[in-house]
Amino acid sequence: EIMLQGEHTYLASIAPKALPSVTGTLGLDTEALYLVTGGTGALGLELARFLVNAGARHIILSSRRMETPTMTHHLKPLRDIGVQVAVVPGDVRNTHDVENLLRFIHDKPLPLKGVFHLA
Repeated sequence: EIMLQGEHTYLASIAPKALPSVTGTLGLDTEALYLVTGGTGALGLELARFLVNAGARHIILSSRRMETPTMTHHLKPLRDIGVQVAVVPGDVRNTHDVENLLRFIHDKPLPLKGVFHLA
């Protein structure tokens, strides 16, 4: 944006601003499900680690891809500490795949308390 005022020209600019410090933890429910769509990409796997550090113990990663040996390798540290990680193949743009994903979630004994859409 440009503002002209008399002989002066002013330009809008973005100035850096320090973010407030955050204290405490997120404290996710250990007896709840957390769904990450697009969950097997680099960002999804990083989010899964973050969720575990915040207390999550039951994570569903939805992806258009089946679980691969590389994914299994990245998920192994989470599974080794007792986190239940399920990779559910499907495309969230496909009604049939979404119905299968919802059925999978419904069949679990825990409530779904978080959805992170990265797809």
